[in-house]
Amino acid sequence: MQRRIAYYDILSAVMLLFMMHHHVCGMCGLMESRIHMIPYEMLYFYMAYFFFKAGIFYRPDRSIKEVVISSAKRLLVPFVLFSTIGYFLFGAPDLGLSINEWQFWWWPVRQVFAIGRVEGNGALWFLLSLFFVRVIFQCTQGKKWAQITTIIFCFVIAIIGNHYSIRPRTISNVALGIFFYGLGYLLRDVQYEKRVGIVSVCILTGTYIWMSIFGWHLIDFSFNTTVFGIHPIWMFNCVCACVAINFLGQYLPSMPVLSWLGQNSMTFLCTHALVYEALYTYWLKEATLPAYMNLSIYWIGVIFVCSAMTYLFKHPKLCWIIGEKLC
Repeated sequence: MQRRIAYYDILSAVMLLFMMHHHVCGMCGLMESRIHMIPYEMLYFYMAYFFFKAGIFYRPDRSIKEVVISSAKRLLVPFVLFSTIGYFLFGAPDLGLSINEWQFWWWPVRQVFAIGRVEGNGALWFLLSLFFVRVIFQCTQGKKWAQITTIIFCFVIAIIGNHYSIRPRTISNVALGIFFYGLGYLLRDVQYEKRVGIVSVCILTGTYIWMSIFGWHLIDFSFNTTVFGIHPIWMFNCVCACVAINFLGQYLPSMPVLSWLGQNSMTFLCTHALVYEALYTYWLKEATLPAYMNLSIYWIGVIFVCSAMTYLFKHPKLCWIIGEKLC
């Protein structure tokens, strides 16, 4: 698996860049603009890919206890820490809550149980969801029949959750996550077979052509709600897309900048929302700048600050903050 790391980092970096772009466009009111929609349509599978890739590294030989402990350190620690920072600095003030009010302390707990995130750093829903995905799928204990049954069950739950808007939302996005995570594991070797790769690339190409003519299938993964199109078709398209880009990814040339970004994705995930929230709160909220000017400022701030944070969190006493083992 070591030889695959380089292009996994590159592909993850591409998905991460769009995820941040998606959030920044939302801050600028550019969600309907072509600068957002064109890459959104091209990378409609970006969140599915994160779960699919995580499933590739699933280890059936590990005990459930080991996975719970390691996943808590890797995922829950940064989730709690950076969600707390975001809530205290931006979430609570936006909601008009004072530290002296009981609602101030109750609200984030309510949000975690209801939607799996906290106001002020909502992007971190992924960490909580992936924690549950890893632990639940580990309960299959490497038994193929249990894995397939779990994937089918989660497929059904995801469809029901999309149709009926089940709460808490974590149920829906965890079910979606397990579906892609499980298939990532089951297909992790098959996807590199030439026949499978070529078929998946052909399907991916065909779906792009079809959707560009007849309409796109887009889903908000975190809430498991339909933006456009049909939910099951989107799920099928995402699986084919993940297999296709992994197959093509092995032929990618070296891209040091993207590789570096992929290796430091946790830092960017945890801090990029704090950067654009700070820019909005302390500057752009009162400014009357054009939307595209705001977009540029947000991007410059995110790149500069998050890049600096990657070096800060390399310190032996700070690397635990982003879920890394003590350096």
